[in-house]
Amino acid sequence: MRALTHPWKAAAAVLLACMWASSSHADNDQNNCYQRTPAMVKKESGLHPDVRREADSLVIRTEAKTVTLKDKISPEGSNVEPECYLYRGFLPEIQLHVFQFQSGFEIVEFGVVHARTGEKAYLMEWPKVSPDAQRLASFSLNLGGNSTQESIGIWRVQHGKIKQEWAFAPPADWAPRNAEWIDSNTVRFLGECGEGAPEDRKEGKACPVLTARFSKDAWQIEWSPSPRHHLNKTH
Repeated sequence: MRALTHPWKAAAAVLLACMWASSSHADNDQNNCYQRTPAMVKKESGLHPDVRREADSLVIRTEAKTVTLKDKISPEGSNVEPECYLYRGFLPEIQLHVFQFQSGFEIVEFGVVHARTGEKAYLMEWPKVSPDAQRLASFSLNLGGNSTQESIGIWRVQHGKIKQEWAFAPPADWAPRNAEWIDSNTVRFLGECGEGAPEDRKEGKACPVLTARFSKDAWQIEWSPSPRHHLNKTH
């Protein structure tokens, strides 16, 4: 097992990465990694001492192994969807590197790599860490999409392993817009209501808030105010 970068250098780089990640992970100029500029490459490689860009690959060194995420270039006229990766920052409290994955020109999601084990997992949007640093909450902006599509998820992170613990497909006329951990077993999802929602449920007019709580070995959900759709309370 290789030793990582000197601790004080790593700490300084982690601080820089966290400051940038918390303030700009949704910046428009970073959303399209196909248009990667030299300035973006320099910024990406300087975010953490164990991360570097090698041509068309994002390389993340962990204690157990080196993880290489390779872009897929689509030749002109090809039907193959291009893919690319962009490093977005480090979550020190849970020891996860965060990267952005883009497929085609519309599908953008986030993924994480554990700094100790190198285990990798794909999420949805930028993850929110629970107070005990053992869970991640993530969601996708799916307003008006397929009501059977799971656009909310919880991942458990323990002993270097990352496992999805819960997923939920909300009604098509409601989409999550923010996640807030209330405690280590409770997360609240603020939402946006679309055109298909009743007049009093549209954005800015008491659109329901979804609260998910882990109790008795299962995730329970609660809406406030209660929506007019029929929804199961346990998932």
